[in-house]
Amino acid sequence: MRISLLGPRDRWGMSFGLTALADLLDRRGEAARATPFHEEALAYFERLGVRDDVPEMRFRLAHNLWRRGDHDRALAVLAQAEREADLSGSDETRAAVAHGRTEILRAQGDWAGARACLGESIRLLGERTVAPQWRALHASNLALLDAVDGDLVSARTHHDQALKLAVGSQDAPIVGAVLVGFADLALRLGRPAAAGRLLGAASGVRGGPDRAILDRPRLEAAARAALGEAGFAEA
Repeated sequence: MRISLLGPRDRWGMSFGLTALADLLDRRGEAARATPFHEEALAYFERLGVRDDVPEMRFRLAHNLWRRGDHDRALAVLAQAEREADLSGSDETRAAVAHGRTEILRAQGDWAGARACLGESIRLLGERTVAPQWRALHASNLALLDAVDGDLVSARTHHDQALKLAVGSQDAPIVGAVLVGFADLALRLGRPAAAGRLLGAASGVRGGPDRAILDRPRLEAAARAALGEAGFAEA
């Protein structure tokens, strides 16, 4: 369907519908199938001229491309999202895109860069009232970075904070994402069976494993390696 033939209200509906479909495919691990839906949804948002939403849509596309292994294009798309976020003048939009950059930096193993980027995202939100989901994701990322630094006490504190915020939000995907982060701590504490249970709980909350979480493949592989296939299935 040609975008130019649709009115603004129709474009809103199409854009959100396409985004929901793309997110569903990403969570099922079908990143390649999700890409064109991300791109089409982004095209609708661009035609609507909503400056605050376009950067966030673009960093969703960047994450999708990263999961597909198209890292160069993912980084280029993310850089464009950052430029658009700066032009939007919205601190919340800039914070969201900075958070998106944080997760890719962690995936690259750039821990110092990830911590700096996460700090910028937290600073931009400041003390303003925002959805608890954002605070939960910030705390979860802080916990993961603390664990890399070897500070497991601080990691546990931040995981606890993230889980409290996630449960309070009543947002199942966020609760699932935080539980996946908790599995990282369990593995570092030498408790692979607990990690397996946490990954299972995350899937239970979501109604299935969320393959869009960048950390999940690494954690699942580590738990399987420690427990064996039968042990992992039992956990």
